Amino acid sequence: GPYLEFHPDLAWVVDNDPTPSGYVLCAPDTRAFEARCERDWWPHLRERYPLGSFASDSLDEEVVGIIHAPAIADAEVVARFPAHLHIDLVAEVQGLRLGGAMIAALLDTLTARGAPGVHLGVGTSNARAIGFYEHLGFTTLSHDDATTTMGKRLTTV
Repeated sequence: GPYLEFHPDLAWVVDNDPTPSGYVLCAPDTRAFEARCERDWWPHLRERYPLGSFASDSLDEEVVGIIHAPAIADAEVVARFPAHLHIDLVAEVQGLRLGGAMIAALLDTLTARGAPGVHLGVGTSNARAIGFYEHLGFTTLSHDDATTTMGKRLTTV
């Protein structure tokens, strides 16, 4: 939601008529995005969904927990790769080069705007996705059992 609200010009959708089948979203400045979410996005949702709104073991309550304590990007990553992106494609359109095309368009846009780098998170166990990002020139910045953070330099500073 906040990506479309704050940066609609950095969002692309795969339209597999009549069904949307994927997207890429981006925030060009992660710290500014986090601050704007804290100011303009989270307060309303926190009021609407207080902690304990759902069963403690439910996925809904897990999302409520994220609303009340959103992740903050690693300072070292953001210093070199201030933009971040999210991409998702349903299985039926994976392998059609749509993801690579959307990321290429996004990277071209970020480069034209002078962004020095972009990062993303991917499940550490998702070897196929990690290979996809490596093919696009991303490198691993850090990883743990759950998440691998990858980045790509866009411009020289």
